[in-house]
Amino acid sequence: MSQEVEETLKRIQSHKGVVGTIVVNNEGIPVKSTLDNTTTVQYAGLMSQLADKARSVVRDLDPSNDMTFLRVRSKKHEIMVAPDKDFILIRPHSVRVCKVTNKKFNIQGKSTSTTTEYLKATEQQQLEATSTQRHAE
Repeated sequence: MSQEVEETLKRIQSHKGVVGTIVVNNEGIPVKSTLDNTTTVQYAGLMSQLADKARSVVRDLDPSNDMTFLRVRSKKHEIMVAPDKDFILIRPHSVRVCKVTNKKFNIQGKSTSTTTEYLKATEQQQLEATSTQRHAE
């Protein structure tokens, strides 16, 4: 894989809560993974099948459309699936437990009213911190 792909996978893996990254070819065979073999094979097989089915649903609903991203969330994990022409990127992520209340969250002076907005704001904050850190190096 190219150096750019390797650097991107390392950057994704460094995000807080990321369990691993898996790159799967069109046949559902893992070609790159940061997880153990058993877990990699399980995620690769199941998530590539789900991505194929989801892509078929999107195309059946609108033949001119195509799936660009799939997000599956459970109580323990969130799995992000990014299909491409030749590969599928699978990124299992541990779910941050956040008690849902009617209170507003405050991130760097920005007020958010939902847990989703809070999580997006904290993820943006992490990305900005990572970017700033890279520029300092």
